[in-house]
Amino acid sequence: MALVEAAMAAHQGKALIFGNIRYAPKDDSTVKAAMHVSYEKYQELGLAEYGTAHVMQFWREYHLTKFEGWAYENEARLAINAPPDEQCFVPFGQALRHVLIGEGAAAEEIAEIERLAAAHGVQVSGVRWRNGMPVRVPTKLLPR
Repeated sequence: MALVEAAMAAHQGKALIFGNIRYAPKDDSTVKAAMHVSYEKYQELGLAEYGTAHVMQFWREYHLTKFEGWAYENEARLAINAPPDEQCFVPFGQALRHVLIGEGAAAEEIAEIERLAAAHGVQVSGVRWRNGMPVRVPTKLLPR
């Protein structure tokens, strides 16, 4: 919750979306409905009004839904509604507790991440894939 609180403080007045991802099957009717554009309603309301209404109706599907093949990630997501040209930095401060580094990281990158994390009291681990599942390992076990 510290990350959500930091985002709220940094971006007061903007809509924030936060929640656990719902993993849907590819034939999910709600996901299909979110991808359907009613040409008649679009013609009646115009692009801006129709687009706003459609996104308001299906915001969960657009921001908090992924297909079930990604369920192993057990992901939560934070989104900030801001104009496309506006940078939205969130000073995460104490919200960052652990960094996971994948197998593709170079030795120099791993060393720099470990250095920065240690300076802020953040733990660092590697992630390797075993039998199709991610497993946390010490960074020294990552291929370099």
